[in-house]
Amino acid sequence: MALASVWGLMGAMAFPKPCLAKRACVALCLTGLMLGIICLVSHPLGLLADELAWNNGQGHRSAPLGVSGTRDAGFESLPPALTGLSFTNRLFGEMFLTNAVAHNGAGVAASDVDGDGLCDLYFANLQGANRLYRNLGGWKFADITGPAGVGCAGQLSTGAAFADVNGDGHTDLLVNGITAGTRLFVNDGRGRFAEPVDSGLARENTAMSLALGDVDGDGDLDLYVANYIDVMH
Repeated sequence: MALASVWGLMGAMAFPKPCLAKRACVALCLTGLMLGIICLVSHPLGLLADELAWNNGQGHRSAPLGVSGTRDAGFESLPPALTGLSFTNRLFGEMFLTNAVAHNGAGVAASDVDGDGLCDLYFANLQGANRLYRNLGGWKFADITGPAGVGCAGQLSTGAAFADVNGDGHTDLLVNGITAGTRLFVNDGRGRFAEPVDSGLARENTAMSLALGDVDGDGDLDLYVANYIDVMH
């Protein structure tokens, strides 16, 4: 599953292993209520990812990184004019004033949806359409929400995750929403998604966070959904 997220006031996403940039640097995107995307990029270390001394662990790998002597360590904020990431998570009118639950942040998910080797970004919106941005390389992105068919207009989205649900090698998308339950969008491998009517997922609950894993060892991903007030599934 290509997702790392934090639920609560802020949603946070770090690019997972399959989406490593060509240079050994780290990207972090933050979204919060009434905030746009804050895209932070660490200063490059001057090393290619395959030049690092990787230590293989169980289901992951890690490598020690030295701090460059020529630049300061830390992150640099990239403006929307450079990245093309113009998403803002907002609430308007009475909903902003009266709905404390909706003040929570929404989800962020990352995966290579079109098989070009670059991490694409999906942002869940509390009021308004969600957004899918295709990674063009060089920290530039293009909004492909319309052609991809994953806007989820008309619902208050609270979370999202990419995972290869049907085992065809393409990352599919799951989206949670208030009174919308959990929705599944199946990827055709080119970044175009279709929503099956027979997924078996509950659509009437107030779904918040979600997690996937093979809990019974049968080779298929199982799904756990945390609902607000409603029974967990």
